[in-house]
Amino acid sequence: MKSALDYEIRRTVRSDSWVIQAGLVVSSILAAGAIAALRRQDANWDLKNYHFYNAWAFVHDRMGWDLAPAQLQTYFNPLLDLPFYWMVAANWPPRAIAFVMGMPAGIGAFFAVKVLFLLFRNLPLRERRNYVMFAFVIGILAANPLSLLASTMNEWQGSALTMVALWLLLRCPDAAASHWPMVMGAGFICGAASGLKLTAATFAVGLCVALVARRPDLWRGLREACVFGLGVLTGMAMTLGFWLRTLQAHFDNPLFPFYNEWFESPWWDVAPLLVRSFGPQSPLEWLFFPLLLFGNTAELVATSGFRDWRLPVLFLAAIAAATAWAIRRRRRLPMPMTPGPVDAWRFVAIFWVASYVVWLALHAIYRYIIPLELLSGALLLYCLRWTFSQRRLNTGIVVVSLVVIATIRYPVWGRVDYGERFFRVDIPPVAPHSLVLLINDEPMAHVLPFFPADGRFVGAKSNFINPQQTNAMAQEMARVIRAHDGPLYALSFPSGSNEDVLAAHRLQRAADGCSPLVTNMLPRPLELCRLQRLPQG
Repeated sequence: MKSALDYEIRRTVRSDSWVIQAGLVVSSILAAGAIAALRRQDANWDLKNYHFYNAWAFVHDRMGWDLAPAQLQTYFNPLLDLPFYWMVAANWPPRAIAFVMGMPAGIGAFFAVKVLFLLFRNLPLRERRNYVMFAFVIGILAANPLSLLASTMNEWQGSALTMVALWLLLRCPDAAASHWPMVMGAGFICGAASGLKLTAATFAVGLCVALVARRPDLWRGLREACVFGLGVLTGMAMTLGFWLRTLQAHFDNPLFPFYNEWFESPWWDVAPLLVRSFGPQSPLEWLFFPLLLFGNTAELVATSGFRDWRLPVLFLAAIAAATAWAIRRRRRLPMPMTPGPVDAWRFVAIFWVASYVVWLALHAIYRYIIPLELLSGALLLYCLRWTFSQRRLNTGIVVVSLVVIATIRYPVWGRVDYGERFFRVDIPPVAPHSLVLLINDEPMAHVLPFFPADGRFVGAKSNFINPQQTNAMAQEMARVIRAHDGPLYALSFPSGSNEDVLAAHRLQRAADGCSPLVTNMLPRPLELCRLQRLPQG
């Protein structure tokens, strides 16, 4: 009788806990959506270039019909962009679209808080709540989490899935029967995120390294990492496999146009596509790279400048904490109490450092590190507990927190005022069966879905291709332009630019054939010009 009563009590407590947790995650999602709707409408460079076009082209099966109109980004996996496209196509109000696009941030924030409570769970309740609050505020107000809220750059989706996977790995019971399925599930979640956007694979690698290192028994850690890796591959197959097959079928390179120096597809040059432009340039910069973020970040980790001192302050705090640990150890002084499970802190620290190193080695583009920003507050507070004496600890935490929060200057990604529709595009009259050449590397492809459906679009000059190249893509563009027997147009920005691109295809703008093409995404109109062929000879 007593055991049955105990069972009912435990079941009721578990049920109530799940209801509370569900209510909290829903509240977090709604709060993130509401904050997103209160901000101005997203109008970032990538949205103007490819996020809307790619989904539209995928839905309308335009692969091979259009040729790189969204520049090299034409060939990115469109899966993440489909919800946004469908909302726009269904004429949802722009604020409603922003609300939905902000919802993944609510999921990520919820699981970030759960990770923080786990890390600080050894502290008394009131102190634990204060630490979680400070750590969360430091993380969520970093350069990217807030500025990328509801952005079509889709950084929050992968970041949210990464935080879910991290939480699962931190809480999975070591000896329980559910241990291995949870490791596999965390890997699947990370793999799905990586397939949706390959930059999220940084954190899959970081978690894999942390799994290897968290066991005293290296063999056990390797087995966990292998199970996790199998989950990652399964998740990637679910979200990316179809796109790899598509690119392989069309271009003989499943990652086209990237890594063609390995795949040697005739559709692009047998050479690296992009030259690394961000990140450290010397061994000394590699070692002290976080300190460079005290200075000008433009062209260091982003195309435009911003200021966020979290990483350099964390770097200095880690050095101070390591020094304090060494002094205490040498003098045999008592060590500070660990605020949470030692294994959990070690796991998070290894994950953070491994992910940071992978990020720095691959691209060092700052907007890809939201998960590390969300955890930066926790790691900073942990280091401060080693650095300050107990008497000065609270003051030190408040001062350092205020410094990293108050000194921030957020990056500007591009936003516009809300209107009745998300896109307001005024297309001049366009003849049927036209071929439109995009002749600049400006972001213009977002207007293409508003052209007549029978049109065809070719990115004749972009960050991907130019008429001087001789690969199969350039040859196919030249053939399509040469063979087209219908009307020809050029889309450009600014007006009158890139006559040399047209001349390379023996074309020129027709006299009095140009009209402005107005879009709410740009401060000035694009130019759409009727083209005529140059005489032979």
